[in-house]
Amino acid sequence: GDHYLLSGQWQWGSGSANCSWLGGGAMIFEDDALQKFDNGAPNHRMLFFPAKEATFVDSWHVAGLKGTGSGDFSVKNLKIPKDRSVSFVADQPRDAGALYKFPLFGLLALGVSSVALGNARAALEEIRTIAIHKKTPGGGRTMAQRATVQVELARATAQLEGAFSYLENAISACWLEAQGSDEISAKGRANLRLACAHATETSAELCKMAYTLGGGAAVYSDNVLQRRFRDAHVATQHIATSPAVFELAGRVLLDQPVDMAML
Repeated sequence: GDHYLLSGQWQWGSGSANCSWLGGGAMIFEDDALQKFDNGAPNHRMLFFPAKEATFVDSWHVAGLKGTGSGDFSVKNLKIPKDRSVSFVADQPRDAGALYKFPLFGLLALGVSSVALGNARAALEEIRTIAIHKKTPGGGRTMAQRATVQVELARATAQLEGAFSYLENAISACWLEAQGSDEISAKGRANLRLACAHATETSAELCKMAYTLGGGAAVYSDNVLQRRFRDAHVATQHIATSPAVFELAGRVLLDQPVDMAML
């Protein structure tokens, strides 16, 4: 009829406990047969439902990003009207603005990489403050007076600003393309995803550097550097910014076939 019957359990539900509405991706079956698009890909839709109709699972016991509350949630045989669903492959945005031409995974990756960059920037600020005021054991000098620390911080700053600038350039290029055409090209989308993955990976490396320079004090749970280290490395595991993105972007760079739904 005019409804779907939804059952499923979804992971990484960031902030879901604070939401009024939730969305879950699902593959569509009819008479126990998986429905497919013309290209053979599964018919996948996002279905939306009130949060009060979901069951929340206390599953977010993780190494980092604990504050996101990204636990699982589930529903069983939930009746959902068809007009509360959308296909990111088959359906077109109702608004013609440039923002709505950005791909789903590109927008998702932007959020993750932006948080990662901010986390790395704060880690460098923290180690800079420590280096200026903390004296090395037995030497009487501050860490800031050591050439190795000076070099590490300078290189890290350049890496951070480089990753930030690359991301800004990729966003700007996609924005210009979206304003002048019906959709963003595969190369533009791939470059955006690559910039996001690169920013997230670089941020994790910089947080590791700051954590290492922090020495023994950084291992304590009340030290902010260990938290930034953990948060940074959980961000690299997100599907939108994981190492697999580099392969996806590489396929586009080398003119190889690619699943545009994942791009």
